[in-house]
Amino acid sequence: MKTHQDIAVFLLRIALAFGFLSAVASRLSLWGPRSSGWKKFIDYTAETNSFLPSSWAFPIAVLSTAAELSIGILLLLDTR
Repeated sequence: MKTHQDIAVFLLRIALAFGFLSAVASRLSLWGPRSSGWKKFIDYTAETNSFLPSSWAFPIAVLSTAAELSIGILLLLDTR
């Protein structure tokens, strides 16, 4: 029974990791014409954080992208 649980956890970690990494790839236009692109993501960040000054949109976008990239990589590297 434990091995089935381990396999399920492993597959869920991979699915979550690819979800995070796919969002980063879209922002960096790695998905080609289907990508959202960096400019659209900064605009979306400014819109969703409208209570902050618009000059904060770029740093928030960079920090959130770095966080998602880090989480995606760490989910793949977890060796428990």
